[in-house]
Amino acid sequence: MSCPSCGWPPGPPPERPLALTELPCRCGAVAFSYDGRPWIWVAREELCAADDPNRLVRAIAERAMAGESGQLDPESGVEVLPRKRQGEVLGYRAWSFEGHELASLNASRARWTLGPNKADCRREEYEGPRYLPPHTAPHPACACGLYAWHSPPSHWAEGSDVVPVVLGAVLLWGEAEVYDGGLRAEWAEPVVLSWLPDASEDHRERVMTVAGEFGVEAVPFELLFDRAQGYGEPIRDEEMPPKERPPDVRLGTPVFSPHALRPVRPL
Repeated sequence: MSCPSCGWPPGPPPERPLALTELPCRCGAVAFSYDGRPWIWVAREELCAADDPNRLVRAIAERAMAGESGQLDPESGVEVLPRKRQGEVLGYRAWSFEGHELASLNASRARWTLGPNKADCRREEYEGPRYLPPHTAPHPACACGLYAWHSPPSHWAEGSDVVPVVLGAVLLWGEAEVYDGGLRAEWAEPVVLSWLPDASEDHRERVMTVAGEFGVEAVPFELLFDRAQGYGEPIRDEEMPPKERPPDVRLGTPVFSPHALRPVRPL
């Protein structure tokens, strides 16, 4: 779709899976695309007439991410879907760097990819139980799954023995094994990355570069918790399982079909 204000043909949106793309027009209009879907425009005239142009732009961006569906915002008059998605829970975890890629901190050093990541069992790489038959992750008798804490561990602010380390928030869903301190889930997606308080300038730049490639925010550690709250909520205390035996838990059904995703190999 061309710009509604000047007719400028922007071309097709870039194919960046599960990423929001913003396209400012030379005339002052702005377009948004999510996951390579067609552009959704906010015209120059709409921006000039809006009481709060920034709110209107945010609403159009949310509309693009929602696939043009959701609740009607009474102030801006456009459809809005919050970034928070049903069935997901918020968690926190850490990675190491492998070049400019995020890698798990365990022995598998599994790489994380843009968008949703699906767990698979790699017990041969981290000395998990060999007596178990092949199974999907997470398994209650194994250590497989995508790990996260319910809240940022306090020792993060004091530095880490793993150098360099990347901290961040993730959304998790699907099958899960839940514990009092954290969980391991079937699916996870990074939403915010951050760096430790004593990180070097070079390390901060690497975190921001990787965050840009993932299409997520990069913030200092002291802002991580506040920014993460805009994407989801952790498991509530009343939903925590008994500490004696963590049961199988289903966090929620993904809003997309896993079969439509390209294969990934994270842990």
